[in-house]
Amino acid sequence: MRTIPFIIVLVLTTGCLGFVDNDEAPLEDANLDPTDDTLSKPVHALDAIHESWIASHDETVLHAAEYHPNTTDERPVVIILSPYWGNLHPEAQAFTEDNYFVELFVERGYTLVHASVRGTGYSGGCYALGGPAEIQDTIDLVEHYANADFSNGNVGMIGASYPGTTPWQAAIEDPDGLATIVPIAGISDMYRYMYNDGTA
Repeated sequence: MRTIPFIIVLVLTTGCLGFVDNDEAPLEDANLDPTDDTLSKPVHALDAIHESWIASHDETVLHAAEYHPNTTDERPVVIILSPYWGNLHPEAQAFTEDNYFVELFVERGYTLVHASVRGTGYSGGCYALGGPAEIQDTIDLVEHYANADFSNGNVGMIGASYPGTTPWQAAIEDPDGLATIVPIAGISDMYRYMYNDGTA
């Protein structure tokens, strides 16, 4: 019986929640000037995918897959730090809809990094959601990529859900090189997320 009211509400709100076709939303409506030379353009292609192993503060080795554009210029780096890469999620091997961020950033001259939090994917250590070690790992990764030989020193972090939480971990500590974060639907209060009436 509860299904019918739900379907009615869904039908009535579909127009509000539906996606807008790009053909229906001209660029000028977004207040962007397509001739603005300060906006990055999709002029690059994926050149190489490198697998990296990065020693963190306590010598735990963190795994990362780096997606590099076809340029020798120093460039910004964008990190998605997640428990879902490696053996838990297929790595992006080509530009597909599942790898939107690879296409978006690499074509615009950024290196994109898929890094696994400790204890997940191919990273070592014990998993501890939002714990001190994971927070310090986030700082270690930002500083590592800010100082990488291909980096221009500017690092950003982006992600949704769990990968939308890890950028906050970095921002709280403000490591050298962290230029911006784009957290999407991340956990904003770990206590409320983990506990209910004082119990886990």
